Amino acid sequence: FGFSRADQEAFAVQSHRKAAAAQAAGRLADEIVAIDARGKLVDKDNKVQVRRVETGPGDSTNLSVLKGLTAGELDCVRAVATGRLSDFIELAYFTAGRRGSIEALRKSNVDLAGKRIDLQYADATVLEQRSKKRRPIVPIVEEIEPVVARLMAGPDDLLFGGAFMYRPFRALLEGVGLTGKANPHILRHSRATHLLQRGVSIYAVAKLLGDTVATVERVYGHHCPDHLREVV
Repeated sequence: FGFSRADQEAFAVQSHRKAAAAQAAGRLADEIVAIDARGKLVDKDNKVQVRRVETGPGDSTNLSVLKGLTAGELDCVRAVATGRLSDFIELAYFTAGRRGSIEALRKSNVDLAGKRIDLQYADATVLEQRSKKRRPIVPIVEEIEPVVARLMAGPDDLLFGGAFMYRPFRALLEGVGLTGKANPHILRHSRATHLLQRGVSIYAVAKLLGDTVATVERVYGHHCPDHLREVV
């Protein structure tokens, strides 16, 4: 598959480190993933596994049919969220980052002077860097500048202290009656949808998401203004 022995060993070390941390936190089951071999997910016995999306424990949400939060729903969620969860929601929405990328943010990922955040894991292996789930460098927009500055001034190198935000987010949305949208990935989905509905270039949205224009058009194209849809 084009990976050297050194790459494979580095991936093994990284996997062992993550598994040890997950076991210590009582979350080992959440960190177990299958091997992607030639486009099929298989286990060690070469049995094809069901493709997993980046969700939390016990989640059964089908993200392919997940509808984004409306502007009103987002305002409600942002209004009732507090503390670390509120900060997570702000960063996850305005950066359109995946949950895992936001949870793993370190101070070294943030350039306050340059107003940008590198969503790539600080200790990413070569295999993770080559992943199809690109983790781009995104701007620190005005709405999250105070949040980012406060987190950077905190004592922890990890901006969220190593906390996992899936369960708190799910509980919050269920509490306000949005059970069908209680998945952190909804924030990324909503950000892309809202930007396209406002007429932001599909190319700019693709760059923010770290996706191709073709992927954004396929997933979100129905949200584009008619003149943009015709262009792409």
